[in-house]
Amino acid sequence: MARSLSIIRFSFSVSLVLFFMSCRSRMSMRSLQSRDNPPQNKTETVALIGERPLAKPQNLKMDNRYYVALHGGAKISFDDLPAFPCRPLDHVPEDADWAKIPAVTSFCLRGSLVRAATSDISIQYAVAQGRLYARCVCQTHAQATVPMRDTFTGWCFDNSVEIKFANCRGVYHFQVNANGAISRFRQGDAIQDVQVSGQNGPGGWTVLFSAPQEQIFLGLDEAAFQATVYDMDTVMGAQYFDCCVKEGLYDEGTVWGRLLITPTGEPSPAFLPDAYVAPDMKRLKQMTESVYRHYPQFACPAMDADEQIRGAAHDAGMMLKPVRGVQPVVDFAQADGTIRRLYGVNLGPEIAHQEKCDMNAMYRNLGACSMRPHDAALANSGTRIVDTIFVFPLEHLDPSDPANYYFDQTDYYFQNTMEQGPEIYYRLGVSIDHAKKKFTARAPRDFKHYAEVCAGIVRHYNCGWANGFHWNIKYWEFWNEPESRQMWDKTLEDFFDLFILVGKRLKAEFPDIKFGGPGAMSLSMPLFLRLAEKCQAAGFVPDFISWHQYSSNMEGLRFQPIAARAFVDSLGWFGTEIHLTEWHYITKGPGSDEGVAEMQGVDSSVFTAAVIAGWQDTPLDLSHFYTAGNSAYGCFDRFRRPTPLFYGMCAVGELQNKYPNRVKCSQGPGESYCIASRNDNNEYLILYSALKNQDRTLAIGLVNLPPGAAVKTVKILDEAHPVPAEATWKLENNTLRIDKAPGSALVQVYL
Repeated sequence: MARSLSIIRFSFSVSLVLFFMSCRSRMSMRSLQSRDNPPQNKTETVALIGERPLAKPQNLKMDNRYYVALHGGAKISFDDLPAFPCRPLDHVPEDADWAKIPAVTSFCLRGSLVRAATSDISIQYAVAQGRLYARCVCQTHAQATVPMRDTFTGWCFDNSVEIKFANCRGVYHFQVNANGAISRFRQGDAIQDVQVSGQNGPGGWTVLFSAPQEQIFLGLDEAAFQATVYDMDTVMGAQYFDCCVKEGLYDEGTVWGRLLITPTGEPSPAFLPDAYVAPDMKRLKQMTESVYRHYPQFACPAMDADEQIRGAAHDAGMMLKPVRGVQPVVDFAQADGTIRRLYGVNLGPEIAHQEKCDMNAMYRNLGACSMRPHDAALANSGTRIVDTIFVFPLEHLDPSDPANYYFDQTDYYFQNTMEQGPEIYYRLGVSIDHAKKKFTARAPRDFKHYAEVCAGIVRHYNCGWANGFHWNIKYWEFWNEPESRQMWDKTLEDFFDLFILVGKRLKAEFPDIKFGGPGAMSLSMPLFLRLAEKCQAAGFVPDFISWHQYSSNMEGLRFQPIAARAFVDSLGWFGTEIHLTEWHYITKGPGSDEGVAEMQGVDSSVFTAAVIAGWQDTPLDLSHFYTAGNSAYGCFDRFRRPTPLFYGMCAVGELQNKYPNRVKCSQGPGESYCIASRNDNNEYLILYSALKNQDRTLAIGLVNLPPGAAVKTVKILDEAHPVPAEATWKLENNTLRIDKAPGSALVQVYL
């Protein structure tokens, strides 16, 4: 692009989508080399890369050079590695050339205003001797990729390169960075023998990725490949501009573009010249106006031209980042509204083993305001609860006959949960199905019949039908992650039809309930745009939308509700609420003891408390942490004992339920969040979460203390105190200093 950096102001995800077709006919290294200035030593190239398999992923320390791990664990400098033909995309039609994709403008360093032009970022590919290679190069700003700590960061924006493969059997995600680190998430069978290397040097950075072609295509004629450079800076723009890529072959919820090429490099006859469409600047303007409307303390600038819209959208993202000082400061003289009840959980107290281990008392201490029962049947082995296949087990029977329902266990599960405090947030549909042969994760055979079953369930719990109750359950979420083959076996278009049909049916009989969904796997604006188009055509507006997010990115997770609100407002759905119905701190993931320990440990506890506190300053209407159970994702360990995560959730619950009146609080350094509130007895609670803070002391400024107010107790949770304990502290010159162990810490100050 010919724009200078001074003009390019708005950051979007840099995304290039390629389809590889007709892969049964393998291409030889020689045929590739004949097209692309082959290296002189062809034999050595074949020996090193073709015949000798690369080792399994290794995270090699970099010293400003590439390294490729070869068979047997040996490593050689990239400069000494015989070149493989890494072809640039110069054969792609001009209107879809990498540098000219309309959705791409610039890339931003995390936490910085420095931007790199699109022309400084390139992604290349190669197919050679049975392997597929991807190479991403940034020619400016060497620190653009931050360390990933060798972990899975989730679907937030963390300035890494994400590689995705997809075919009809699964989708494979890999995140790699310029330190040669790799993390992975998969749906479907795992790809073995994946290799990544990288360089993070003074002039820029490069990532080299390869995987076995045969494992990607699985004997099929086609597969999809997507490479994305993630932009941390502006989640709203990065999310929205993915909409500019039209849907492709795989209706798995991932929106793949239709830029089609063959392994020989020739354009495919299936190439569609309209695969990329111009960004909808009108919608982006509406989204930006929404942000300024929700934050009236910032003046909305003029947006008469595209560059002004991009600039205003970028400024909206930047202005909402917390202003951070050397320490947080609580000003007791300034009220700051009320604490909103946003914090809910997935799962109620377990009932399957209640006689041997009653979890009610500990669950009550969590202080959650809402319980979403997704996966309740999995968390309570041997029970038939919540899921429609258990409540109405025989699909062919008459849904108007109460005798055809089985409510007993679900009734008890809900009643027992409500006695501990939360309201019920009913998820209609099924729990996730990880079995190879799917028995539960399937679409209903008769959509209209299924809508009547859902009406029977609502009628039972809200109208007393079938010996039921008058609980007035407010929220009815329809389905969970329909873009996943573990949850749905038809197309997304089929799901949208069912969503609208059930929503209209329930609202016709029960106008006071709130119906929404679909509990999407992420805040995928392309998916929600398709759903919105269907709803608008049918004259139906959901009462809320819901999505999920698993991440270790605090600021990205805090910003998501702002992006969601802006997008929903751009549809004209100003009364539609936004719900994040699954989320969890995740780094290495639940596939190892170390990963589970991190998910339930001190870092997770501090992160969770910080994110929930930060959401108080966003348009989020409701959240549900996944989970309050005893799985790897739970706040209890497998022996049903509380973990450090449990105590962080309890701290947030106490603030939410007992201290409703906020007081003004500025923010401290790093990844942290401080919030303070007062109860009706003029007692105060300060909650300060500092993630991965290596200092041995935390400081909190206390100004304008009311007469007679004094610090009573300070509790701390850190690596030295995985169970909250009395902290050592002192108050000098209006600054409270608390001793801590190096690393994450959660502090509760009672005044």
